[in-house]
Amino acid sequence: MNCNSSSLLEPLNLTTIDDDCKTLIFDFFEWEDLLSLADTSKKLYAAACGVYRRKYGKGRLHIISEIQRGSFVQPDVDVDDRGKALKLLRNFGHLVSHLFFSTYKGRYEPVEFVFLIENYLAEYCSKTLKHLELTHPPMILFKEIRNPFINIENIDLHGYQAPICEFPFSSVFPNLNLLQIWFSCFSEEFTPICIPQMKKLSLFGGRIHQRSELNVNRATNFEENEIKEMLRLNPQLEELKLNLYSIKDIIFQDLSLPNLKRLSPTMHFNSNIKNADRYHFENVIDFNLPFHKITNIPFTFSQLERFEYSCFEDKTIKPYVLEFISENKYLKSVILTNVWDGINSLFPILTELNHIEEVSVETTLYEIPSSTWNLIPELFSQIQSLKKFTLWISRIRNFSEKIKNATQNRNPRCVWSKDGGKFGSDLKLTWLRS
Repeated sequence: MNCNSSSLLEPLNLTTIDDDCKTLIFDFFEWEDLLSLADTSKKLYAAACGVYRRKYGKGRLHIISEIQRGSFVQPDVDVDDRGKALKLLRNFGHLVSHLFFSTYKGRYEPVEFVFLIENYLAEYCSKTLKHLELTHPPMILFKEIRNPFINIENIDLHGYQAPICEFPFSSVFPNLNLLQIWFSCFSEEFTPICIPQMKKLSLFGGRIHQRSELNVNRATNFEENEIKEMLRLNPQLEELKLNLYSIKDIIFQDLSLPNLKRLSPTMHFNSNIKNADRYHFENVIDFNLPFHKITNIPFTFSQLERFEYSCFEDKTIKPYVLEFISENKYLKSVILTNVWDGINSLFPILTELNHIEEVSVETTLYEIPSSTWNLIPELFSQIQSLKKFTLWISRIRNFSEKIKNATQNRNPRCVWSKDGGKFGSDLKLTWLRS
Protein backbone atom coordinates (compact mmCIF):
# COMPACT_ATOMS: atom_id res chain seq x y z
CA MET A 1 0.00 0.00 0.00
CA ASN A 2 1.41 3.38 -0.98
CA CYS A 3 0.98 5.65 2.02
CA ASN A 4 2.11 8.62 -0.02
CA SER A 5 -0.75 8.24 -2.48
CA SER A 6 -2.35 11.58 -3.16
CA SER A 7 -5.76 9.93 -3.05
CA LEU A 8 -5.42 9.45 0.69
CA LEU A 9 -4.97 13.15 1.17
CA GLU A 10 -8.02 14.19 -0.86
CA PRO A 11 -10.83 15.63 1.28
CA LEU A 12 -14.13 13.77 1.39
CA ASN A 13 -16.81 15.14 -0.94
CA LEU A 14 -20.53 14.38 -0.46
CA THR A 15 -21.07 14.36 -4.20
CA THR A 16 -18.45 11.64 -4.80
CA ILE A 17 -19.11 9.15 -2.00
CA ASP A 18 -21.40 6.24 -2.86
CA ASP A 19 -25.17 6.35 -2.37
CA ASP A 20 -25.16 4.07 0.68
CA CYS A 21 -22.81 6.43 2.49
CA LYS A 22 -24.94 9.41 1.52
CA THR A 23 -28.01 7.70 2.92
CA LEU A 24 -26.30 6.86 6.21
CA ILE A 25 -25.21 10.46 6.64
CA PHE A 26 -28.49 12.04 5.51
CA ASP A 27 -30.47 9.88 7.93
CA PHE A 28 -29.30 12.21 10.70
CA PHE A 29 -30.84 15.25 8.99
CA GLU A 30 -34.30 16.73 9.42
CA TRP A 31 -36.44 17.86 6.51
CA GLU A 32 -35.02 21.42 6.54
CA ASP A 33 -31.50 20.03 6.09
CA LEU A 34 -32.67 17.71 3.32
CA LEU A 35 -34.16 20.73 1.55
CA SER A 36 -30.80 22.49 1.60
CA LEU A 37 -29.04 19.40 0.26
CA ALA A 38 -31.62 18.92 -2.49
CA ASP A 39 -30.84 22.36 -3.90
CA THR A 40 -27.08 21.71 -3.95
CA SER A 41 -26.70 19.23 -6.83
CA LYS A 42 -28.57 16.54 -8.76
CA LYS A 43 -26.61 13.77 -7.07
CA LEU A 44 -27.44 15.04 -3.59
CA TYR A 45 -31.02 15.68 -4.66
CA ALA A 46 -31.60 12.00 -5.47
CA ALA A 47 -30.18 10.88 -2.12
CA ALA A 48 -32.12 13.55 -0.21
CA CYS A 49 -35.36 12.44 -1.90
CA GLY A 50 -34.73 8.86 -0.88
CA VAL A 51 -34.18 9.79 2.76
CA TYR A 52 -37.19 12.16 2.79
CA ARG A 53 -39.37 9.39 1.40
CA ARG A 54 -38.23 6.96 4.09
CA LYS A 55 -38.41 9.38 7.05
CA TYR A 56 -41.63 11.15 6.03
CA GLY A 57 -43.09 8.36 3.94
CA LYS A 58 -46.77 9.00 4.67
CA GLY A 59 -46.38 12.31 2.87
CA ARG A 60 -48.64 14.35 5.19
CA LEU A 61 -47.74 18.02 4.85
CA HIS A 62 -49.24 20.99 6.70
CA ILE A 63 -48.65 24.49 5.37
CA ILE A 64 -50.37 26.55 8.01
CA SER A 65 -50.43 29.87 9.86
CA GLU A 66 -51.17 30.46 13.54
CA ILE A 67 -54.67 28.96 13.33
CA GLN A 68 -56.06 25.43 13.60
CA ARG A 69 -52.73 23.90 14.60
CA GLY A 70 -53.18 20.35 15.76
CA SER A 71 -56.84 20.25 14.77
CA PHE A 72 -56.48 17.90 11.85
CA VAL A 73 -54.49 14.85 10.80
CA GLN A 74 -51.09 14.75 12.49
CA PRO A 75 -48.60 15.82 9.82
CA ASP A 76 -45.23 14.31 9.00
CA VAL A 77 -43.95 17.79 8.15
CA ASP A 78 -45.36 21.08 9.46
CA VAL A 79 -44.15 24.21 7.64
CA ASP A 80 -44.84 27.78 8.74
CA ASP A 81 -42.18 29.57 6.70
CA ARG A 82 -43.41 30.67 3.23
CA GLY A 83 -40.07 30.26 1.51
CA LYS A 84 -39.52 26.79 2.94
CA ALA A 85 -43.07 25.78 1.98
CA LEU A 86 -42.48 26.69 -1.66
CA LYS A 87 -39.04 25.12 -1.63
CA LEU A 88 -40.40 21.89 -0.16
CA LEU A 89 -43.13 21.60 -2.80
CA ARG A 90 -40.60 22.30 -5.55
CA ASN A 91 -38.18 19.61 -4.34
CA PHE A 92 -40.36 17.02 -2.61
CA GLY A 93 -43.85 17.79 -3.93
CA HIS A 94 -43.90 14.49 -5.80
CA LEU A 95 -43.68 12.75 -2.41
CA VAL A 96 -46.62 14.59 -0.81
CA SER A 97 -49.83 12.57 -0.53
CA HIS A 98 -51.82 14.61 2.02
CA LEU A 99 -51.74 18.41 2.06
CA PHE A 100 -53.45 20.76 4.50
CA PHE A 101 -53.09 24.43 3.56
CA SER A 102 -54.60 26.88 6.02
CA THR A 103 -55.43 30.49 5.27
CA TYR A 104 -58.61 32.52 5.30
CA LYS A 105 -58.76 34.32 1.96
CA GLY A 106 -55.37 35.92 2.45
CA ARG A 107 -56.08 37.23 5.95
CA TYR A 108 -53.03 35.44 7.28
CA GLU A 109 -51.10 34.98 4.05
CA PRO A 110 -50.54 37.32 1.09
CA VAL A 111 -52.60 36.60 -2.01
CA GLU A 112 -49.37 36.20 -3.99
CA PHE A 113 -48.25 33.38 -1.69
CA VAL A 114 -51.59 31.57 -2.03
CA PHE A 115 -51.32 31.91 -5.81
CA LEU A 116 -47.80 30.40 -5.79
CA ILE A 117 -48.79 27.53 -3.50
CA GLU A 118 -51.64 26.55 -5.81
CA ASN A 119 -49.40 26.77 -8.87
CA TYR A 120 -46.81 24.56 -7.16
CA LEU A 121 -49.49 22.05 -6.20
CA ALA A 122 -50.59 21.81 -9.80
CA GLU A 123 -47.04 21.52 -11.11
CA TYR A 124 -45.40 19.22 -8.56
CA CYS A 125 -48.18 17.30 -6.75
CA SER A 126 -50.80 16.52 -9.38
CA LYS A 127 -49.74 12.87 -9.76
CA THR A 128 -49.18 11.91 -6.10
CA LEU A 129 -51.61 13.96 -4.00
CA LYS A 130 -54.42 11.81 -2.56
CA HIS A 131 -55.96 14.04 0.13
CA LEU A 132 -56.34 17.83 -0.05
CA GLU A 133 -57.58 20.11 2.74
CA LEU A 134 -58.06 23.85 2.22
CA THR A 135 -59.44 26.60 4.45
CA HIS A 136 -59.92 29.09 1.63
CA PRO A 137 -61.74 29.20 -1.72
CA PRO A 138 -59.12 28.22 -4.30
CA MET A 139 -57.95 31.05 -6.52
CA ILE A 140 -56.85 29.01 -9.54
CA LEU A 141 -56.53 25.43 -8.37
CA PHE A 142 -59.89 24.29 -9.72
CA LYS A 143 -60.37 26.80 -12.52
CA GLU A 144 -57.12 27.14 -14.45
CA ILE A 145 -55.58 23.76 -13.83
CA ARG A 146 -53.23 22.35 -16.45
CA ASN A 147 -52.97 18.77 -15.20
CA PRO A 148 -55.77 16.85 -13.47
CA PHE A 149 -55.11 15.49 -9.98
CA ILE A 150 -55.55 11.89 -11.01
CA ASN A 151 -54.99 10.33 -7.57
CA ILE A 152 -56.92 12.67 -5.29
CA GLU A 153 -59.64 10.71 -3.50
CA ASN A 154 -60.53 13.05 -0.61
CA ILE A 155 -61.10 16.82 -0.57
CA ASP A 156 -61.90 18.79 2.59
CA LEU A 157 -62.98 22.43 2.24
CA HIS A 158 -63.10 24.22 5.60
CA GLY A 159 -64.87 27.48 6.41
CA TYR A 160 -66.33 27.47 2.95
CA GLN A 161 -68.41 30.25 1.41
CA ALA A 162 -67.66 30.10 -2.31
CA PRO A 163 -70.08 28.60 -4.85
CA ILE A 164 -68.84 25.11 -5.61
CA CYS A 165 -70.67 25.12 -8.95
CA GLU A 166 -67.75 27.12 -10.37
CA PHE A 167 -65.31 24.27 -9.84
CA PRO A 168 -64.98 21.50 -12.47
CA PHE A 169 -64.61 18.63 -9.98
CA SER A 170 -65.18 15.95 -12.60
CA SER A 171 -62.37 17.04 -14.91
CA VAL A 172 -59.85 18.16 -12.30
CA PHE A 173 -60.42 15.31 -9.81
CA PRO A 174 -61.56 12.35 -11.95
CA ASN A 175 -61.14 9.85 -9.09
CA LEU A 176 -62.67 11.91 -6.27
CA ASN A 177 -64.31 9.61 -3.72
CA LEU A 178 -65.05 11.82 -0.69
CA LEU A 179 -65.98 15.52 -0.59
CA GLN A 180 -66.27 17.24 2.79
CA ILE A 181 -67.47 20.84 3.00
CA TRP A 182 -67.43 22.78 6.26
CA PHE A 183 -69.66 25.78 5.61
CA SER A 184 -69.14 28.93 7.65
CA CYS A 185 -72.45 30.07 6.19
CA PHE A 186 -74.62 29.42 3.18
CA SER A 187 -74.29 31.81 0.29
CA GLU A 188 -77.05 32.90 -2.03
CA GLU A 189 -74.65 31.83 -4.79
CA PHE A 190 -74.46 28.22 -3.61
CA THR A 191 -75.66 26.02 -6.45
CA PRO A 192 -75.84 22.24 -6.03
CA ILE A 193 -73.91 20.22 -8.59
CA CYS A 194 -73.55 16.64 -9.73
CA ILE A 195 -70.15 14.99 -9.17
CA PRO A 196 -70.65 11.58 -10.80
CA GLN A 197 -67.50 9.93 -9.44
CA MET A 198 -68.16 11.00 -5.81
CA LYS A 199 -69.23 8.16 -3.49
CA LYS A 200 -69.07 9.91 -0.10
CA LEU A 201 -70.39 13.35 0.88
CA SER A 202 -70.10 15.15 4.22
CA LEU A 203 -71.63 18.57 4.85
CA PHE A 204 -71.08 20.50 8.08
CA GLY A 205 -72.36 23.86 9.33
CA GLY A 206 -75.05 25.60 7.32
CA ARG A 207 -75.60 28.55 9.62
CA ILE A 208 -77.58 31.55 8.42
CA HIS A 209 -75.91 34.29 10.45
CA GLN A 210 -75.31 36.50 7.42
CA ARG A 211 -79.01 36.88 6.74
CA SER A 212 -81.42 39.35 8.33
CA GLU A 213 -83.87 38.22 11.02
CA LEU A 214 -86.79 38.96 8.69
CA ASN A 215 -85.31 36.58 6.17
CA VAL A 216 -84.59 33.64 8.47
CA ASN A 217 -87.52 31.42 7.42
CA ARG A 218 -86.90 31.98 3.74
CA ALA A 219 -83.19 31.41 4.24
CA THR A 220 -83.78 28.12 6.06
CA ASN A 221 -86.04 26.89 3.29
CA PHE A 222 -83.42 28.03 0.80
CA GLU A 223 -80.77 25.92 2.54
CA GLU A 224 -83.01 22.87 2.75
CA ASN A 225 -83.85 23.10 -0.93
CA GLU A 226 -80.17 23.39 -1.81
CA ILE A 227 -79.15 20.39 0.27
CA LYS A 228 -82.00 18.27 -1.05
CA GLU A 229 -81.13 19.21 -4.62
CA MET A 230 -77.47 18.37 -4.00
CA LEU A 231 -78.52 14.91 -2.84
CA ARG A 232 -80.97 14.44 -5.71
CA LEU A 233 -78.24 15.25 -8.23
CA ASN A 234 -75.95 12.61 -6.73
CA PRO A 235 -77.98 9.39 -6.45
CA GLN A 236 -74.75 7.38 -6.72
CA LEU A 237 -73.77 8.30 -3.12
CA GLU A 238 -72.84 5.38 -0.90
CA GLU A 239 -72.04 7.33 2.27
CA LEU A 240 -73.71 10.50 3.58
CA LYS A 241 -72.89 12.55 6.67
CA LEU A 242 -74.95 15.67 7.39
CA ASN A 243 -74.09 17.83 10.39
CA LEU A 244 -76.47 20.70 9.63
CA TYR A 245 -78.23 22.02 12.72
CA SER A 246 -80.41 24.51 10.84
CA ILE A 247 -81.72 21.91 8.38
CA LYS A 248 -84.91 19.89 8.90
CA ASP A 249 -85.28 16.20 8.12
CA ILE A 250 -87.84 17.07 5.44
CA ILE A 251 -84.95 16.99 2.95
CA PHE A 252 -85.29 13.17 2.99
CA GLN A 253 -88.91 13.28 1.87
CA ASP A 254 -89.37 11.62 -1.53
CA LEU A 255 -85.59 11.36 -1.88
CA SER A 256 -84.10 8.35 -3.61
CA LEU A 257 -80.54 7.30 -2.79
CA PRO A 258 -80.60 3.65 -3.93
CA ASN A 259 -76.85 3.08 -3.44
CA LEU A 260 -76.58 4.58 0.05
CA LYS A 261 -74.87 2.24 2.54
CA ARG A 262 -73.92 4.56 5.42
CA LEU A 263 -75.94 7.43 6.89
CA SER A 264 -75.13 9.84 9.73
CA PRO A 265 -77.60 12.78 10.05
CA THR A 266 -77.44 15.60 12.61
CA MET A 267 -80.33 18.03 12.08
CA HIS A 268 -83.79 19.06 13.29
CA PHE A 269 -86.02 15.99 13.43
CA ASN A 270 -89.78 16.12 13.26
CA SER A 271 -90.95 14.83 16.65
CA ASN A 272 -94.53 14.37 15.42
CA ILE A 273 -93.77 12.21 12.40
CA LYS A 274 -95.98 9.13 12.12
CA ASN A 275 -94.55 5.65 11.70
CA ALA A 276 -96.05 5.38 8.24
CA ASP A 277 -94.30 8.60 7.17
CA ARG A 278 -90.81 7.73 8.34
CA TYR A 279 -88.01 7.95 5.79
CA HIS A 280 -87.10 4.55 4.43
CA PHE A 281 -83.72 3.41 3.10
CA GLU A 282 -83.58 0.03 1.46
CA ASN A 283 -79.82 -0.59 1.30
CA VAL A 284 -78.32 1.32 4.26
CA ILE A 285 -76.34 -1.03 6.50
CA ASP A 286 -74.68 1.53 8.83
CA PHE A 287 -76.65 4.21 10.71
CA ASN A 288 -75.06 6.68 13.15
CA LEU A 289 -77.24 9.11 15.13
CA PRO A 290 -75.05 11.40 17.27
CA PHE A 291 -76.04 14.05 19.85
CA HIS A 292 -79.78 14.42 19.31
CA LYS A 293 -82.57 15.48 21.59
CA ILE A 294 -85.47 13.68 19.94
CA THR A 295 -88.59 11.71 20.82
CA ASN A 296 -88.40 9.21 17.97
CA ILE A 297 -86.13 8.00 15.19
CA PRO A 298 -87.75 9.00 11.87
CA PHE A 299 -85.97 6.38 9.75
CA THR A 300 -86.62 2.79 8.77
CA PHE A 301 -84.22 0.33 7.15
CA SER A 302 -84.51 -3.04 5.48
CA GLN A 303 -80.95 -4.32 5.93
CA LEU A 304 -79.40 -2.35 8.79
CA GLU A 305 -76.36 -4.13 10.27
CA ARG A 306 -74.74 -1.46 12.43
CA PHE A 307 -76.39 1.15 14.68
CA GLU A 308 -74.54 3.78 16.72
CA TYR A 309 -76.40 6.19 18.97
CA SER A 310 -75.36 8.83 21.52
CA CYS A 311 -77.55 9.23 24.63
CA PHE A 312 -75.82 12.55 25.36
CA GLU A 313 -79.07 14.56 25.59
CA ASP A 314 -81.21 11.90 27.27
CA LYS A 315 -78.58 10.32 29.55
CA THR A 316 -80.53 7.07 29.43
CA ILE A 317 -81.56 4.53 26.80
CA LYS A 318 -85.01 5.79 25.84
CA PRO A 319 -87.86 3.45 24.80
CA TYR A 320 -87.82 4.70 21.20
CA VAL A 321 -84.15 3.68 20.93
CA LEU A 322 -84.94 0.21 22.25
CA GLU A 323 -87.87 -0.05 19.86
CA PHE A 324 -85.67 0.97 16.95
CA ILE A 325 -83.08 -1.69 17.84
CA SER A 326 -85.81 -4.31 18.19
CA GLU A 327 -87.35 -3.62 14.78
CA ASN A 328 -84.03 -3.97 12.94
CA LYS A 329 -83.66 -7.73 13.07
CA TYR A 330 -80.53 -7.88 10.90
CA LEU A 331 -78.37 -5.83 13.28
CA LYS A 332 -74.90 -7.25 13.84
CA SER A 333 -73.41 -4.37 15.82
CA VAL A 334 -74.94 -1.95 18.38
CA ILE A 335 -72.90 0.93 19.85
CA LEU A 336 -74.40 3.18 22.54
CA THR A 337 -72.43 6.09 24.03
CA ASN A 338 -72.97 8.58 26.89
CA VAL A 339 -75.28 6.20 28.74
CA TRP A 340 -76.05 7.21 32.32
CA ASP A 341 -78.85 4.81 33.08
CA GLY A 342 -80.94 2.00 31.65
CA ILE A 343 -78.18 -0.41 30.58
CA ASN A 344 -80.14 -3.44 31.80
CA SER A 345 -83.14 -2.46 29.66
CA LEU A 346 -81.00 -3.16 26.58
CA PHE A 347 -80.41 -6.84 27.35
CA PRO A 348 -83.93 -8.24 26.67
CA ILE A 349 -83.98 -6.41 23.34
CA LEU A 350 -80.64 -7.91 22.31
CA THR A 351 -81.98 -11.42 22.84
CA GLU A 352 -84.51 -10.73 20.07
CA LEU A 353 -81.73 -10.23 17.51
CA ASN A 354 -80.59 -13.43 15.84
CA HIS A 355 -77.63 -11.87 14.04
CA ILE A 356 -76.09 -9.64 16.71
CA GLU A 357 -72.31 -10.18 17.00
CA GLU A 358 -70.94 -7.15 18.79
CA VAL A 359 -72.28 -4.75 21.45
CA SER A 360 -70.49 -1.73 22.89
CA VAL A 361 -71.80 0.50 25.70
CA GLU A 362 -70.00 3.57 27.01
CA THR A 363 -71.27 4.73 30.39
CA THR A 364 -70.39 7.55 32.77
CA LEU A 365 -71.84 5.86 35.86
CA TYR A 366 -69.81 5.77 39.05
CA GLU A 367 -71.43 2.47 39.99
CA ILE A 368 -72.45 -0.31 37.64
CA PRO A 369 -75.34 -2.34 39.16
CA SER A 370 -74.30 -5.82 40.23
CA SER A 371 -77.13 -7.19 38.09
CA THR A 372 -75.40 -5.74 35.00
CA TRP A 373 -72.17 -7.59 35.74
CA ASN A 374 -74.17 -10.83 35.96
CA LEU A 375 -76.35 -10.23 32.92
CA ILE A 376 -73.51 -9.66 30.47
CA PRO A 377 -72.09 -13.22 30.70
CA GLU A 378 -75.64 -14.60 30.54
CA LEU A 379 -76.14 -12.88 27.18
CA PHE A 380 -73.56 -15.17 25.61
CA SER A 381 -75.56 -18.26 26.57
CA GLN A 382 -78.81 -16.66 25.37
CA ILE A 383 -77.45 -15.24 22.09
CA GLN A 384 -75.38 -17.77 20.18
CA SER A 385 -74.32 -15.23 17.54
CA LEU A 386 -72.81 -12.83 20.13
CA LYS A 387 -69.01 -12.73 19.91
CA LYS A 388 -68.04 -9.57 21.79
CA PHE A 389 -69.46 -7.24 24.45
CA THR A 390 -67.49 -4.12 25.39
CA LEU A 391 -68.23 -1.91 28.39
CA TRP A 392 -66.47 1.46 28.60
CA ILE A 393 -66.71 2.90 32.11
CA SER A 394 -65.81 6.38 33.36
CA ARG A 395 -64.85 7.14 36.96
CA ILE A 396 -65.52 3.63 38.24
CA ARG A 397 -65.36 3.00 41.98
CA ASN A 398 -64.02 -0.16 43.65
CA PHE A 399 -61.88 -0.75 40.59
CA SER A 400 -59.94 -3.82 41.79
CA GLU A 401 -63.02 -5.62 43.09
CA LYS A 402 -64.94 -5.08 39.84
CA ILE A 403 -62.07 -6.42 37.76
CA LYS A 404 -61.68 -9.48 39.97
CA ASN A 405 -65.36 -10.35 39.74
CA ALA A 406 -65.59 -9.74 35.98
CA THR A 407 -62.56 -11.87 35.10
CA GLN A 408 -63.64 -14.92 37.09
CA ASN A 409 -65.64 -16.27 34.16
CA ARG A 410 -63.88 -18.40 31.59
CA ASN A 411 -66.64 -18.42 28.99
CA PRO A 412 -67.06 -15.72 28.04
CA ARG A 413 -63.62 -14.64 29.09
CA CYS A 414 -63.15 -11.01 30.12
CA VAL A 415 -60.12 -8.85 29.36
CA TRP A 416 -59.60 -5.31 30.52
CA SER A 417 -57.44 -2.23 30.04
CA LYS A 418 -57.22 0.99 32.02
CA ASP A 419 -56.52 3.95 29.75
CA GLY A 420 -58.21 6.78 27.85
CA GLY A 421 -60.05 4.34 25.65
CA LYS A 422 -62.13 5.10 22.60
CA PHE A 423 -64.49 7.43 24.45
CA GLY A 424 -62.06 8.90 26.99
CA SER A 425 -63.25 6.40 29.64
CA ASP A 426 -61.13 5.12 32.50
CA LEU A 427 -61.78 1.43 32.07
CA LYS A 428 -62.51 -0.86 29.15
CA LEU A 429 -63.85 -4.36 29.77
CA THR A 430 -64.36 -6.77 26.89
CA TRP A 431 -66.18 -10.09 27.13
CA LEU A 432 -65.22 -12.52 24.35
CA ARG A 433 -66.76 -15.85 23.47
CA SER A 434 -64.19 -18.58 24.02
